Amino acid sequence: MGKTLIKGGLIGGFIVFAWMMVSWMVLPWHCWTISSVQNETKVMEALSEGITKDGLYVLPNFCEMQKGDRTEMVNKLKKGPFAVLSVKRYGIDNFSSSYIFSFIVQVIGAGIITFLIGLMCCAHNYWYRVGCVALMGLLIGLLGEFPYWNWWKFPISYVGIEILDMIIGWSLAGFAIAAFTKPKKKK
Repeated sequence: MGKTLIKGGLIGGFIVFAWMMVSWMVLPWHCWTISSVQNETKVMEALSEGITKDGLYVLPNFCEMQKGDRTEMVNKLKKGPFAVLSVKRYGIDNFSSSYIFSFIVQVIGAGIITFLIGLMCCAHNYWYRVGCVALMGLLIGLLGEFPYWNWWKFPISYVGIEILDMIIGWSLAGFAIAAFTKPKKKK
């Protein structure tokens, strides 16, 4: 099982990582779901003035408002605008560590999926095992991405593309993982 986990993890993780690179860097569909800000420079200047440290920000800040009048919180949320911001005050100058971390996470995920397929599905045929990995991709997408639409009001188009990314990436990885988790030959 150890060699299977290593092969499935490394190759499956590489496939998902490669798919995500193609999806984000070559295909236009993610940019179709991300809107532009008018007067971007002014908005960035306002963020620099109003935000003093890196972090996740929600406007209006319902965490602060929970300490006070709930009516005020509800009115601000209804009135809008509502925004979720992940802010790096001084920008991002090195993407290398992000690529490395992403690859490591995909390898760990593929290793876990290889383990689960080996436990639950190895007695079934190749296409069944591929389908199980694809189904896990759907599960990852739904549980990992759908809450962003529900709670943070991300556009459904964005979330839909993210879920589709998971299904495609893990389906492609499923071809390799299914090959490594084949049933052991009876002696």
